[in-house]
Amino acid sequence: MSDLKHTFTKARELLAERGNWVQNIYTNERGCYCIVGAVLTAQGYSFPFVLLDDNAAIQTLAQVLAPDSEEYADVILFRWNDAEERTHVEVLQLLDKAIAHV
Repeated sequence: MSDLKHTFTKARELLAERGNWVQNIYTNERGCYCIVGAVLTAQGYSFPFVLLDDNAAIQTLAQVLAPDSEEYADVILFRWNDAEERTHVEVLQLLDKAIAHV
């Protein structure tokens, strides 16, 4: 399994239960994550996260979500995750799409 596939699979496992996904914050004291926090945790990082522009998993996930966007990858993902209309199911579907992509 590729490193990216492993990362996305682990992030999906972290977010599998509806109650494990949050918005407007990377993570909380209960161990819940936004999509970016889950990916970084899956990569072995711990909070407080330092988000690097060259993080391949974050870059790839943003490309899967918005291939034509010129925004920074983390901005794309934060805005998408935190949108009021976003659902837990959509977050899992994006990770599934990323897993299939890599």
